[in-house]
Amino acid sequence: MRTLIATLLVSLTFISANAHASCTQAAVLGAPKIPELQNSSYQEVLALQGEVHNYVETAQARLERCDGENNPFFYNMAVMRLEKIAGEFNQLARHYNAVAVALN
Repeated sequence: MRTLIATLLVSLTFISANAHASCTQAAVLGAPKIPELQNSSYQEVLALQGEVHNYVETAQARLERCDGENNPFFYNMAVMRLEKIAGEFNQLARHYNAVAVALN
């Protein structure tokens, strides 16, 4: 009987963690594809700006509904994913801004 109760408790913990993981994973789905610098153009990055902004704003709102305090690991992983996308875009934007300044 104790083994059954212990198994149920472990199962409930696992299910809870998976539910939270699913929430945070779903929150960051649909990230725009950030091209490599050598495969991008100024116009492409300029058009991507609004898409990245909307993605990050939407994902942040979804994450707020996941209640990150239940399992901060999955929440932090999702936040790291958002930071990665934003960082990759910002790197492209800084490059093209520097090019534009150099040309003027």
